[in-house]
Amino acid sequence: MSNFATTTISNKNNVSISGSGFVETEEQIDNYNHTSDTVDSSNYSVTDIDKYPSFIESFKTILSDFELLNKEEILNFIFHNIGLLELIKSTKPIIKEHFSNHDYALEFNSDPEIPNFNQIILYVKGDEDSFDEDWEEVKKVNKEIRKTSLYDNSVKSLFTVDLW
Repeated sequence: MSNFATTTISNKNNVSISGSGFVETEEQIDNYNHTSDTVDSSNYSVTDIDKYPSFIESFKTILSDFELLNKEEILNFIFHNIGLLELIKSTKPIIKEHFSNHDYALEFNSDPEIPNFNQIILYVKGDEDSFDEDWEEVKKVNKEIRKTSLYDNSVKSLFTVDLW
């Protein structure tokens, strides 16, 4: 069984659905909890990510069209923020519709001036000749993403599109 799930473990016999995480099997619920040693939320490091092969496979498949500028940070941030990988997946057709002849890159960005303001930035690699036109398209893309009803604003705020 592979799925996104939210879990909190009060003890080994009592698992409730309330935290955040990616769960591979029921046995692995004991191995993953945001308050456990598996995830360090201060830097989004995941120490036992190899225990989640479906997550890794989904990550590779969904993000195969993107250059990953800081792959480890992207992997860890997406793992830590449930729904973000699916949001990126649902954004791919929008990006391709507006920027079909461009290349794309993803970067985990942590704003040093705003504490806890971390996000994934999808860069559209354009050129200076089409900057104004591309900038208008980026604004349309971000507006479409904000209007997406599949995800709440807490997930959407973790992702933005920008020009390279």
